[in-house]
Amino acid sequence: MEKTPVDLQNKLFYHPDKLLEFEYIKSLGMDVGMITNGTIFTDESIDIVVKNCTWVRISMDGGTPHTYNEIRKVPERHFHLALENLAKLIKRRDELGTDLTVGSGFLTSELTTPTLLIYAKICKDIGINYIQIRP
Repeated sequence: MEKTPVDLQNKLFYHPDKLLEFEYIKSLGMDVGMITNGTIFTDESIDIVVKNCTWVRISMDGGTPHTYNEIRKVPERHFHLALENLAKLIKRRDELGTDLTVGSGFLTSELTTPTLLIYAKICKDIGINYIQIRP
């Protein structure tokens, strides 16, 4: 059977029981992928994602707390929280020995592009598999 990615958004975190549907989707032989801002993970949701997803991508859209805040209009602490959750995902993936691919999305603009190399180094240090760079 050909695997079809299923892309489930952040809304699932507001209904943690919905994350359990990942197990069912995976049991159907489908890949499950998730794009999220990465700020509302819990230990339980990290376990579900690591055990059942093929990939997860956290959209950062800025390489420093300041640029992240300028793009997203959220407190700068969200930048650090998203990075902490990326690190937790990778740590848990490695503990469980799963094949989860962990990536990050980076929005390029006049404001963010100067921070791309800084962000790439942060990603490398955390152990992220890839960065998606988009205009």
